[in-house]
Amino acid sequence: MALPVGRIENASSVLGPVSNQQLTQREDFFKLGPKEQLSYFCATKLSRAIAPQDIVYMSDQYAQGFQSVVRMCCLDGQEFAGEIRQDKVKAEEAAAAQAMLVYKAQATLLIDVAVKKRKAVAPPTAAQPALAKKIRLEPGVLGMPGWVPQQSADVVATNKMELSTHCARIARKIMEKTDICFETKEVDEGGFQAILRLNCLPGVWSSRTFVGQVCKKKAEAEQSTAGVALAAIKKDAFLMSKFNEPPKVKNKGRGKGSSINAPAVVPPTVQGFSYPPHFQVPIPGIPQTGFWG
Repeated sequence: MALPVGRIENASSVLGPVSNQQLTQREDFFKLGPKEQLSYFCATKLSRAIAPQDIVYMSDQYAQGFQSVVRMCCLDGQEFAGEIRQDKVKAEEAAAAQAMLVYKAQATLLIDVAVKKRKAVAPPTAAQPALAKKIRLEPGVLGMPGWVPQQSADVVATNKMELSTHCARIARKIMEKTDICFETKEVDEGGFQAILRLNCLPGVWSSRTFVGQVCKKKAEAEQSTAGVALAAIKKDAFLMSKFNEPPKVKNKGRGKGSSINAPAVVPPTVQGFSYPPHFQVPIPGIPQTGFWG
């Protein structure tokens, strides 16, 4: 059964080689095929060369033809299914075209900035070192415009702590370094912007990317991004249902070592007794009744 066209989940394969052609105008970029556009966009956004494992394709054959899925491993982990085509190559182009529908606005912005600075929009090579600074992004959840209000990106000193608490309760585990991952870099025109991935969250939320506002300090940028992620979590009904679940009670009194079915232990009591007759020798001053029988 073919997949619905557009954003989906789960795929894997290999991306073909990235062209080294340099682009200097927006028109040149949009003359490229969808797969080349996607490769150039990722290389420019990440300021590095794209490896085969960064953009991954998988194709399935159906009675009507081939359908491909592309996964953006180097970005937000989103996956896109293309329309069914007669051959595998065209099917991969169709999947890349679906991805570019989402990333087109970002790609156009990157190219315009590069043209203004008279720099080529192309994957960096050994002779062309990667740029240290990044283009500033709009605060929010990538791929989910308008999901959180703008004020959620405000810097609050307790955002990171509260986010960690929510993640721990949702995932029901102690947080590790790989569960909440910040990437903070300097952006054009000054300042720092943090990008966040919450690998500890269930389902598609583990592949979401959260972006905060540009701040003067790295610590403030991370607090801003944590606020965006926190607002996104609080808005999602499924995540909050996991957060509000009561903690599980271990053993519940019936586990190993339970004494529910054990026989009752009756404490010993003092009982009267009598010596046999041959031991009952009258002794002056000792009564012969009561405890002594």
